[in-house]
Amino acid sequence: MTGMSIEALDAVPWDRLESALPQHPVEEVPRALRRLALAGGAATEEHCHPLYSCLAAGNGRVPSAATAALPFVVALAAEPGTGVPFPCQAAVEVPAPE
Repeated sequence: MTGMSIEALDAVPWDRLESALPQHPVEEVPRALRRLALAGGAATEEHCHPLYSCLAAGNGRVPSAATAALPFVVALAAEPGTGVPFPCQAAVEVPAPE
């Protein structure tokens, strides 16, 4: 496992938050984070895609679930031996304001 606290992940009121797009339910965010934590350094694009789909709308809007997920994404990225696999980097990149 990682330095990411599963207890803290479960304590977030995900049902009160919104994902980037309605077709990607916010409940997928903690599931995706949990899968990434369990996969560790073996995480692939398949592990990252659900998180990206929930948090990045591509319209410059930051959904509330993204701000709640950020500490967990940072914890995963900081984990020795894990880091952020290249396919997951897009999930944490913030577009520059126009």
